[in-house]
Amino acid sequence: KRDWSSDVCSSDLPIVSNPSSVNKFGSFYGGKFCVEPSSEKFLVISGGAGQDISFEMEILKEYKGATLILLDPSEYAIDYVSNVVSRFGKSRTVDYLSSNYQSPHSYDLTEINESRFIFIPKALWNNNDGVALFPPKDDRDLSESINAIHHFYWQNVESRKVPSVTIRSVLESCLYENIEILKLDIEGAAKETITQMFVDQIFPRQIILEFDEIHFPRSEEHTSE
Repeated sequence: KRDWSSDVCSSDLPIVSNPSSVNKFGSFYGGKFCVEPSSEKFLVISGGAGQDISFEMEILKEYKGATLILLDPSEYAIDYVSNVVSRFGKSRTVDYLSSNYQSPHSYDLTEINESRFIFIPKALWNNNDGVALFPPKDDRDLSESINAIHHFYWQNVESRKVPSVTIRSVLESCLYENIEILKLDIEGAAKETITQMFVDQIFPRQIILEFDEIHFPRSEEHTSE
């Protein structure tokens, strides 16, 4: 096993000495914090769209040199993103809600177009062979998960296989070599995705990560088909 600590400590990580350089973008539910980008032209990769992409849209609005690659294989997210894309070039007409759903009309899309917004209907994962997702137990919760034994998920329920892609493959498909911001809200798949990313020698300048999926049994003890 490789000791990544020396690589991480010697890399060009953003050290925040001035709190004023930390900014929040997005709604109450979907908002995230990040530091000022290191260059005018940069790449953002975001795994997990759901129905709130306020963080991503505000980043594109604030930084005209930003390009976004957004990934989500869920059917409801694909429909939602399609509705947002159809409004490119238009102003916002409603305010954000406090829930996990934001109307496509709540985004200021006046300066956003498809050259800066790339949507890939695949799941981020540690290979390109596809991954099994499990449906939520509660029909009001739309998010699928790679973890069948989660407090909102049925045990031994039938899964569906969706196409997957590694971060390395995403980078190879675009003109960028480095990632300024990597945001992951991918329902239990972050550990495997990030591990593979480090193996592939990819080190984003900023990582925004959600920890909410506790595996039981642990992933090391569980063998999927």
